[in-house]
Amino acid sequence: MYVETIPQLRVRPVMKPERLVSQPSLTLTELAGCMIIATTCIDMWLGIYTLVRCGIYIVAVVLAFAGSGFKPRFNAIGAVFLLTGSLYILKALLYPPVPILVRNDIRNILVGFAFLTTFGITDLTVESWERFQLKMHRTMVAVSSTGALLGLAKLLYYNQGGVIPQLMDPERGYPLGTSLTMDYNFYSLPLLLGLMSAFWLIKRDFAPLWRTLALLSLPCLALAVLFSGSRRGFIVILCAVPIFFAWLFFGTRDRPFKKPGLGMFWKVVSTIAVCLLLFCVLKFDFVSQTFQNVASADSLSDVLKRWDTFEEGTYSDSRVYYWTVSLQRLAHFGFMDYLFGEGFGYVTDLGADPDIVEDYPHNFLLSSMLYGGVTQTCILIVMVGIALKRLVFGLNRSMLGGWFVLVLFFLSTSCNSFFSSEIAIFLMILSLGLKPQQIRHRA
Repeated sequence: MYVETIPQLRVRPVMKPERLVSQPSLTLTELAGCMIIATTCIDMWLGIYTLVRCGIYIVAVVLAFAGSGFKPRFNAIGAVFLLTGSLYILKALLYPPVPILVRNDIRNILVGFAFLTTFGITDLTVESWERFQLKMHRTMVAVSSTGALLGLAKLLYYNQGGVIPQLMDPERGYPLGTSLTMDYNFYSLPLLLGLMSAFWLIKRDFAPLWRTLALLSLPCLALAVLFSGSRRGFIVILCAVPIFFAWLFFGTRDRPFKKPGLGMFWKVVSTIAVCLLLFCVLKFDFVSQTFQNVASADSLSDVLKRWDTFEEGTYSDSRVYYWTVSLQRLAHFGFMDYLFGEGFGYVTDLGADPDIVEDYPHNFLLSSMLYGGVTQTCILIVMVGIALKRLVFGLNRSMLGGWFVLVLFFLSTSCNSFFSSEIAIFLMILSLGLKPQQIRHRA
């Protein structure tokens, strides 16, 4: 007798779904992160009153806490930042009086503690983490491009004889070139971060509008950095921009101009290029006269004098002098001072420039050796090493690692401590809050 057999069906095991964060929470987390990025960048290239900045940070902390479901967020690896910051505050309390520079660092540490315990980065899935990065890069490009355009407008206005009184520093004078502050390096830093984000958006963003804006922002950001008077910014532009263009056009994956749906992008770029070409042809006399006025302006000649220091070999003399003075101070330390430091007395009596009331070695590791000795410096190096491993080697196709390396470069030549930079603290908190799935993901 014939018996028909029914083939058995192979049933796939049901995978446990990944816990998803709700859409409102995701929006609040994104908004909090973008507020921090925008505030830190605007404060670097223009300056924000302390009370206003504190108010913005309070709102961002509340949004982050609401985005995390009003549940404290803290992991074991985040304790490294908590330990490092607590030792810094403890050192300030043990060695009074506390200089103003150190008070500002302590304020930044407290803000970092608040975000470390409220920012729900661990709740983001791999997909929402990618979207969060996209929003941060768009925010960075928008904010940094605004700073670049304002700087270029200020330069043109100054060349016409105009002076903006709000930018005048009573002690140091009027800022050179495109810089809106007397700290040329930290005016150029957010612009360089925006330049990196612009390359990332051109390569990774599928939205034609943002790709177009990122492409248009490249010359504005580069010119603003070059004419800002920042020699470190000049070095980064010369060294990094060719590398990013090579990565943009010759990268093995995600080639930017071979993706579908980019017809509008090319139409906009072509239209802008044709309009600029026609304007230069029809208004050639105006364009040439404008370039001559800019080239002969006193403000540009002052910037060019800073560039001459590269040819003369004196561009690093001031920093080398500060480092030498700091190393000489370390040479007179006793054994216990080498282990635990001598507090923040160096801020008021470093001796590198007697005319400056509060001074510092202009290298965050040298400062750490002075105030915290080998003990705190080793802990600081461990914390920075963890962040580098997670942001640079873990997220190998994320521009956040490039951000962190650039910030460390500026911290090694321009700051009192690691905690003097709010953007460095925020990137540190992001790196310590990442989950293993987010780190291993190759976005």
